[in-house]
Amino acid sequence: LVVTGHGQSLTGGCAQTGPSRLGWLFSKSAPRRPAGTPMDENSSTSRGVRCAPRTPELVRALSKQGIMREIIATKLEEIARDEDVTILYACESGSRGWRFSSVDSDYDVRFLYLRRIERYLSIHPVRDVIELPISDQLDIVGWDFRKALQLLQRSNSRLLEWISSPVVYIPASAVVEDLWRLAPAYFSPLACGKHYYQT
Repeated sequence: LVVTGHGQSLTGGCAQTGPSRLGWLFSKSAPRRPAGTPMDENSSTSRGVRCAPRTPELVRALSKQGIMREIIATKLEEIARDEDVTILYACESGSRGWRFSSVDSDYDVRFLYLRRIERYLSIHPVRDVIELPISDQLDIVGWDFRKALQLLQRSNSRLLEWISSPVVYIPASAVVEDLWRLAPAYFSPLACGKHYYQT
């Protein structure tokens, strides 16, 4: 897994020095990387990346991550089928997204999705959140893309975290990449600062 921000990940094995995940928002500059474009997970020579020795504990942790990625991919496929939606993007949030997880930390999976167009044209309201019951290992929540657009207008910190996450399960579709490029125009230091201060 790729780490951005300061510090070193004992779980992922590599750490990348440099600005925080949301640093580009504060500078109002254009982002360099489309959301959901991970660096080469097998490369240890990428600029700014250092890798920890692969101890037995680290190898076990990486093996568990590989198994969990398969489980998460299966769960997302089930959601897409059962809810009749298209998942545009999926990432990790929470402690694993912020790079301070422990081996026993759960997986906070977040995703953006679209329903069929007729659902948006219906006079009956459609719920804009999909949530799975929280298990010992998985916490999976998704937002409708229309909800994401509305939250972007309000500089919602959670949404900005999701689209900036370094841990990606389903790479961003073109429409989510457009959302990511629009983010600096709607970013409000006051709104985000208030969110993190209250948190």
